[in-house]
Order: sequence, then structure tokens, then C-alpha cells
Amino acid sequence: MNTALTPEQIQFYHELKRDPLRFEQYRCGDARPAFHADSSFIKLLAGGNQSGKSHSGACETAWIMTGDHPWRKVKKPPVTGRVVTYSIKQSLTVQKRLQAVIPKFMIDGYDFNDRRGFVNQRIKLTNGSLIEVVTASQDTLAHASATLDFIWIDEPPPEELYSELLARLMVKYEPGVTGMYLTLTPINRPVEWLLNEVNRGKISYHRFDLTPANCPHLSAEQIALMADSYLPHERAQRLHGHWHGETRSRYFDAYDERCITDVRPTGEVDIGLGIDHGEKIGSQVAVLVAHVEGRVWILDEYRNESRTDPEDDAAGILEMLDRNHIKPHEVTVAVGDINSMGKGYPAMKISDAITAAITKKLRLQRPPFHITSAMKSAGSVSWGERILNYGFKRGDITIHPHCEYLTKAFSHYTGKNTDDLKHGIDATRYIIQRLLGYDQAYHRLRFL
Repeated sequence: MNTALTPEQIQFYHELKRDPLRFEQYRCGDARPAFHADSSFIKLLAGGNQSGKSHSGACETAWIMTGDHPWRKVKKPPVTGRVVTYSIKQSLTVQKRLQAVIPKFMIDGYDFNDRRGFVNQRIKLTNGSLIEVVTASQDTLAHASATLDFIWIDEPPPEELYSELLARLMVKYEPGVTGMYLTLTPINRPVEWLLNEVNRGKISYHRFDLTPANCPHLSAEQIALMADSYLPHERAQRLHGHWHGETRSRYFDAYDERCITDVRPTGEVDIGLGIDHGEKIGSQVAVLVAHVEGRVWILDEYRNESRTDPEDDAAGILEMLDRNHIKPHEVTVAVGDINSMGKGYPAMKISDAITAAITKKLRLQRPPFHITSAMKSAGSVSWGERILNYGFKRGDITIHPHCEYLTKAFSHYTGKNTDDLKHGIDATRYIIQRLLGYDQAYHRLRFL
């Protein structure tokens, strides 16, 4: 089979590399042209994660800056604009999108790298158009310091910032050619006020589903894989850009009877403990797991049946290890909540107190294992819960049938913090997130 490129194909790829913006209108799928053609003063494009909505925003920005828009009239350059993102990390992502579509020969003094973006987060074209990329967390005075022709907001902004940014557009306002556009997935940030603006007719609203026709960069298989990785209540928003998630009776819909087995791993394994602390009866939970090459077996559970102290919990954990024929020093990794002992011992964590009690009971000079702190960074809870659900879906996580509390927890947990089943979910999440979180299949589930 001859796979050599024809001269015409070679010429096309050279042109595509030199001037990608010329071809973007032919690669944007079925749904996005309506958004680009919309000349409303304020317009919004809602879509799922990885749907290409930020790429759409970058294309819209590039067309406005160059003054050559394939679908509508825009202001003659030079124009001045601003991109507003919710974080420094997202700012870098947006700058990567912009440098991918704006031809390098059009950028005055092109200087970009993947680690810091453009110099001073500003892009100036040879035609005089200028754009700066800022974050929503910057002081409002910074947002109030310019008069602008256009503003792109990537992801939902705070309401007060939105109002301030609108004021920056009024001096140069020209109907149909200047304005604001938003690209977003409406999740993890307050959006009710934004929905109210849409319902009042103040914002022209566009939304598209995550399908191969709308997102040519994704195959049906990739979209199905993404759907499997989201939690049930997230799918309406993360796949389709809806304002609200669906109400589901089961939080972990991938968990069923197939996840329950009395099969235990053989040979060399890593032994892990996940521990959640709570003040109420039944809220101190420890989970014992075995881990081998991307698979986790939940072997046993300890749950206090009365109000306990660190000595009682240490005894319960040691008893759980003993009935599974595991010596304390064989525990490879232990992860616990970050709670402190309270007013009497403000500098001591409960995990440290349990570790000290275990060491004392074993009459050792050094602890057989240390309990490290669970991940508490932004988005870590949702990430850990996605890991659990996806692990059940893939068959990478199983639970022994004698773990009665955990089997009930995963069957009936509703996602509410007040739910007594949450402590078992959290203890399991702490340890499995540590064990599986950086495997390739699970690390990609980490997003805000």
C-alpha cells in the first residue's frame, strides 16, 4: 500500500502549519458556527469538558483580532481585548489555545513557551491588535483599568466581576461588532445568576452536546470512555453543558454485585490502610486493602461501635490486621484524615495519636507504619470519587462480602455530607486515591 503524500497534500500541510486560522472554520463541527455567527453584544457557548469550547473562544478571539471573521462583521483592527480565566493554570491553557490558532507570522515579537505562556501574558499582532490574559482572582481595580473592544471569559466568572467587565466595553461599544463572549461548562462554580441573565434575554445562549459531529476531534469511543469516567450526577453538565446535573438515586452507579467477591490476591502485595476520623459513634472507620499493579481488593473494615479514643481505635485496627494474618510492619501505606485532637491537644492530629497508641500497644520503639495526611486540595474529593466509580466500572476495585458497612455505603450513599455512610466512603477514597491516582487511567480523571 502506497502511503506517500502527494505534492498537493504536502503543500496543504505546510499551509496548515503556517496559517492554521485559515482552516479553523472547516474543523469546528456542526454546532459551533451558530455561536461564531452570532453578533449579539453578549453571547455564551456552553459545552462539556474537552468539547472544544475553549478552542472556539480562541478562534473567535483570533478572528476578531485579525479583523477577518468567516461568519460575521467585526471591527476593523487594531482592537484591544481581554481574556479572563479563573486560575493561572487555566490562563496557561487558554494561551496555548491562542498560540495554536493565531499564525506566528501575525504576532509581533512572537515569544511563547509552554511553561509561562506569552511574555507578560500579552499578545500583540502586527496589525496593532492587542490582548491580555488575566485571572478572575486579580484585583478588581486591574479589571477596571482599561476600555476594551471585546472580552472573552473562559468558565463562569463571579457576578461582580462580570458587571465590572461589562463596563469596560461601554466606551467603545458598536452594535454588532464589539462585545463579550463566554465559553464554559456550568459546574463547580455559582451559575444561577448567569442562568437568570440568559432567561432574561440579556445573554444569547448556545449549547452543544458532546458528539462526534459536534466535536470532530473526539471519536465515539473516546466520548463513551469519558462518560464512564464521570460520576452520574456530573454527566449532564460535563458531557452536554447543561446548567444542572441529573438527580440520581445512586451516587456510585458502577457499583453492583459484580464488585463483591471473596477472592483475595496471592503472592506479594502492597497493604494499605485508609482511616477517616469523626466525633460521632460509628464515624471512626478504617479500611484495609491489598494493591497489586493497578488493582485493589478491599479486604476488611473497622468501625467503632461506641464513642472511642485513639487507644480504642488502635486496638480495633490491630485486631483487623490480625484476623487477616497481616503483621503491622507489613502495612505499606496508611492515609488518614487531617482532624486534630481538639481543644485539649490542638497541635496533635488524631492520626498521630492513633500511630502512637499502636506503637505503645506493640511495645515498639518506632511505629510499624506512619499515617500520612489525606489529599485535601481543590477538586480532590470529586477526583477520588471518580476514581472509585471508574475503578468499580473497570473491575479494578472489589470488596470482600464481610465488609457489611462498606457494601451498604457504596450501595446507598447519596453524596450528602450529613450521610452517616460518608465516613466509609472517605476512608476508602483516601487510600485508593493514593494507590491508583497516578495510574494513567485514573490521573486523567483529575479536573476541576
